[in-house]
Amino acid sequence: MSATSFGYNVSVTPSPASLTLTIDFSGATMSATISNIPSDIDFTLTPTGGFGQEILSQILLPIIVIEKPHLVSQVTELNGKKYNIATIPSISVEGIDITPGDILISSFSVGQTAMLEVTCSLTVTPAS
Repeated sequence: MSATSFGYNVSVTPSPASLTLTIDFSGATMSATISNIPSDIDFTLTPTGGFGQEILSQILLPIIVIEKPHLVSQVTELNGKKYNIATIPSISVEGIDITPGDILISSFSVGQTAMLEVTCSLTVTPAS
């Protein structure tokens, strides 16, 4: 028995839909905050794929249309939410543990070229 998948092209309005993604650190934890999501954001789905995929996608489309207002509200509810993405782990090297902290992201220029600068404090302790 083979599996049949379904697919859609997604068009977002306003187009282009712009938002702000801010990355910051607290200690060694990286987080992202999504903001400035347009309040009038919307999307349109168009079935894609081969003949079987398009038929299945067309059959499922009314269910998605019923759920569309809920999906759009879920996207707008992301506005202002902060998500922890990753924590920079400690590493052990030849009998010592190195733990990063107070990570800062900033920028500087070399001539006309803007560069990204990442600095942090490191705590070095004997391996446990």
